[in-house]
Formats: sequence, structure tokens, C-alpha cells
Amino acid sequence: MQSSREEVARRWMEMVLGENIHGIFVEALEDGVILCLLINQLYRAVGMKQSSCPFDEKHATKPTGYHARRQNLKNFLSACRFFGVPQDDCFRPSDLLKRPNPDKVYTTILSLQAAVMHLSRQRTPEERASLGSLHMSSSSFTADMEDTKMPISPIVAEAPTLVATFDDNAPFVGPGSASAWTQLIAQYEMQQLQISHMTFGDRGAQELHGQLWLILSGANVEMQENPGHYSRLLATDPINAEAVRQIDADVDRTVAPEDPEWSLDLVDALRNVLVAYAAHNPTLGYCQGLNYVVARLLQCVGDEEAAFWLLERMITMLPEDYYTTMLGVAVDQHVFASLVAQQKPDVLRHIEGLGGFGAELSLACTEWFLTLFASPCKKEVTMRVWDLLFIVGNEVLFRVALAMMHLEHANIVHCHNYGDVLTCLNQMGRNESLDPNLLLRLAQEQDIPTITIEDLRVIHRLELASGIATSVAKHAEAETPRGSAVASPSKRRKHRGRQSSADPLLSSR
Repeated sequence: MQSSREEVARRWMEMVLGENIHGIFVEALEDGVILCLLINQLYRAVGMKQSSCPFDEKHATKPTGYHARRQNLKNFLSACRFFGVPQDDCFRPSDLLKRPNPDKVYTTILSLQAAVMHLSRQRTPEERASLGSLHMSSSSFTADMEDTKMPISPIVAEAPTLVATFDDNAPFVGPGSASAWTQLIAQYEMQQLQISHMTFGDRGAQELHGQLWLILSGANVEMQENPGHYSRLLATDPINAEAVRQIDADVDRTVAPEDPEWSLDLVDALRNVLVAYAAHNPTLGYCQGLNYVVARLLQCVGDEEAAFWLLERMITMLPEDYYTTMLGVAVDQHVFASLVAQQKPDVLRHIEGLGGFGAELSLACTEWFLTLFASPCKKEVTMRVWDLLFIVGNEVLFRVALAMMHLEHANIVHCHNYGDVLTCLNQMGRNESLDPNLLLRLAQEQDIPTITIEDLRVIHRLELASGIATSVAKHAEAETPRGSAVASPSKRRKHRGRQSSADPLLSSR
């Protein structure tokens, strides 16, 4: 069926790219930009990071950009043939630009999927991630902050105190404004440096963490630029009844009632923030795990609106499908397993020796990644992890997860049966005696180049996307009645007479 082929092709591309393709699928492909972006993602996934598929987006998206669109499509098709797509499976540029032939386009995409998966399986994910990688030192992250002097901009060393306030913007306009801007930037650099030092120490006041996150994430700016937005969301009738139903089921069981830092007022605030966010982002709505994130935010910032905007910024820091389809979380589970295989291969060998197959690691990391370490860790641990999350980025999740594995390494390899391994993995992070300073110090010592994490994400995304797309295709094929035949677009036109211009797949622009 053409419809199922379109669905498989579209879903595979969206999952590999990590973002939705909006509008009519075949029309979204016409300028060739998305197709070339797909090729570049695939090059990286198979370890060919030095290769690229050039494209001209600027001219291709203009009404007069026919030649740019055609060249983009030719570049895509050349890359397809390079990956091993048979010539007979490749569409022609005119199949998109002049006489739309969607079925041929889907054939090319699905053939590309099969060819790339065949090529990718010739090397392990770890081998592909190392091909062409430049080892980016993580010394800025792993250095002992008390013993290492961080490089300071020369401007900072001699910057005088900037007297002007935001109410007095005269120094920033007109003649001589460059000097005022230079001083302001210098102050910002100095503040960032001080913040970095504070987060690695253990003397920062707890009430300052929330203020720190608001500044580092830009949530304070979002809140100032969108006055009344949160209140309007709460005043609007919920459009996603299922999301609200699930939120109501979760809010009362998020934090134990006996927790001295929790109250009924915070339960109400938790519900408000989650319901407001479901209205703010209807594509996501609500996902279990966000309740733990918001509960921690409320404990640290106290204010509902501030917690809402921090949640919004935190979600944008993660892949688009982290909480929607949860493919992003599944990808990170596999990345974590690959990193453990690199750093602690004896852990996987021991688990497999007891009858496991490696997927057990998801028992530990799924909760960490879904809640960004808001659960099952105690608040002191979460705060320190989030300090680094807002400074360094989401790669910190892997560094902290590996630090957790380091702390439990001896316990795991001394388990005598499979059941004990599962119990041990499930308890990771729940220890109330877990020292935040020790955990963060171990996280700092994880020597993982950022490029390796990014590569592994691309690689595992390709493998998971292809597996899901193949499953969808088999399901659709199984549902097709035997003996039924679907006419090609040209044959259907003969039965229907002249093709209506209202048909979005077959009409030309």
C-alpha cells in the first residue's frame, strides 16, 4: 500500500533526523534540503563524518529556485547510489519537481534505509563513533576547580565596575558605546566564571540554585518577555483531557506526604505547572517523569511561574522526541550501554554470564534520564546535577550516570545471580547516604569527548529508527488482505479521469 510506504518512509526520516516533517510529506521533500540533511546524518551514523552532502537552502526555498532544488535532489541521489541504492530504485528529480511520483520517492527512501543499515552493521557502534573523531579534551569539565586556574579573558582582568544600571541605557547608545558594551561583557564573563566555581564547591546556598538556573537557562528572560502567559494558560480550559487525567493521577504520588519539604500547597502548584505546560506544548502534553522534575523545581524556586519557564527551557535542551515518542530516551539508554561497554566491560560480561543480555542497564538509567536525576536521587544530588546541566548541557546526564555505575561497580560484579543484579541496578541512586560531592567529582573524571556522545546518539538513533520503521512496514503488510492490489498513481488516474488539482500528492506546484 502506498499509504503505508509513505508512513514508514516519513517516520524513519523523522526518527533519524530527530524532528517532525511538517505539511504534506512529498511536498516537504521537493526542495531537497531535508533529504540532504538526512544524508549528512546517515554519513555520521556509519562513521563517515568527513563526507557531506552539500545543499543550497537559501535559493532552493525561493519560488525561482528550481535549479537549486534540482541540484539538491541530484546531490541526494548521488549519495544514495554511493550508499548502495540500486539505480532502478532511485527516483528522478522530475519525479518530485515536474510529474510527482510519490511511490518512486518512497521506494528510494526505503531502499536507502536498507542499504545504510547493511553498511552500518559492518562495524560496531563504538567503532563507528571513533572513526574520524578528534579527541576533544574534557579538561575544562574534569579539572579540579580548586587547583586549576581557568583561562580568563584579558578584558575581565582589567574591567572596571560598570556603574550604569538597566534603567540607565545612555552608555550603550551613541558615541563611545563600544566601551560600555565591552565592560558589560567583561562583567558577564566574570560572573559566569564565579558561577562555575560555585557549582563545583559545596558551599553554595541552596536557595541560590533556583536563581542560578533561571539565569543560566534564560528562563528569566522568557518570563519577562511573556508576561501573563502562565496565568492565561491556567485560565484556559484544558484541551488535552487525557493529559489532565494522567496528571491528576500522578501529582498525589509524586512526593511522599511525610516529606518535610512538601505540602498540599506544593501539590496544587505541581498540578498547575503540569497542566499549564500541557496547554503550552500540546504536541507533548504530559509524560510521566515530568512530575518529578517539576516537584524538584518547586522545592528549589518556590514560584510556580518560575518553575514553569524552567521546565520549558529544560525540555528544549533535550532531543525533540525525548518526551513525545520517547525515542530520545531509548537512544540515550543505548548510548549509556555503549559507554559502559567501553569503560566497564566487566560489568556487561558479568551480567551476561548470569544470563542477562545487557538491556538490564536500562533499569537504572531510564528513571535517571526521564526525570533528569530528580528521581530517585535526593534533592541535594539533583541540585548539583542540574547546576552542571545548565552550565555544560545534557551530556552531563551520561557523566553522572557513569559515576553512578562507578560507585556500584563492586556491588554489581559481586552479585551471584541474575536476580541480585536486577535488584542492585534498581537501587542505584536511591541511597540516602550518597555523597553529592563524591558523585560530582567522579562525574568530572569521566573522560568522554562530547563528540563521542553525539556520534553514539546518531548511530543508535539510526538503528532504533530503522528497527521501528521495519516493524511498522511488516505490520502494515500483514494487515493488507491477500490478493488485494493497489494501483500505481498513473493507473489510478485512468480510473478517475483527469487528476484533480486538489490532490496534494499528485498535483504540481
